Amino acid sequence: MKPISKFNEHSRRVDREISRAGAVLPKIDQHFQGSLENFAGRCRHGDEGSFRSISKRYFAIDARRSFAVETAVFGLIVMIVAVPVVQSAAAFLGLLQALWIS
Repeated sequence: MKPISKFNEHSRRVDREISRAGAVLPKIDQHFQGSLENFAGRCRHGDEGSFRSISKRYFAIDARRSFAVETAVFGLIVMIVAVPVVQSAAAFLGLLQALWIS
């Protein structure tokens, strides 16, 4: 159910002034409340199965494939980031040695 909109009633002079400034906007009833009179509590349609069977099917097939792909991408990112981290550590150790010897 949509809120009811009502247009303001204006005199002709006010209408001319408003039309020069811009369009007249409707007033909308903001105190709308829907009712749950005909709500039966069931939203499921067809034979999709219960939440448990859908979850089992997802974790048996899709989750394994997604986990494998995410693990491969994570490993690739770790390998890419490892080189600069090792080089930074080596440079920091060189700085410490240079400061310690001086």
